[in-house]
Amino acid sequence: MEPADADGYFGKVPRGSPSGTRLARAQALTTHFLFLELRHKVEIHRMTGRVVTEALVRVLAGRARTIGVASPGEIFDAPDFPRSLAQHSTLDLPRPRGNS
Repeated sequence: MEPADADGYFGKVPRGSPSGTRLARAQALTTHFLFLELRHKVEIHRMTGRVVTEALVRVLAGRARTIGVASPGEIFDAPDFPRSLAQHSTLDLPRPRGNS
């Protein structure tokens, strides 16, 4: 789900609903995303740290293509950057309950 999806939903579906209903639905969505952030906070920070570390290693090794302020896409080889992170990342999904 992207922010535009929520904007589209709240702009069309509950338009005729009472304001309390719209507020409750918006709060439920906010609570859901706060839960996801809290639940996956460790993984988010772990991956963010790896991205920052990889960028720093490349800059210190002289592998940056520009000097000064620039986006990572301008500084590094865009396809190579995620490949270098792939060796450090895994996605562990919990097993569904009831399945052995």
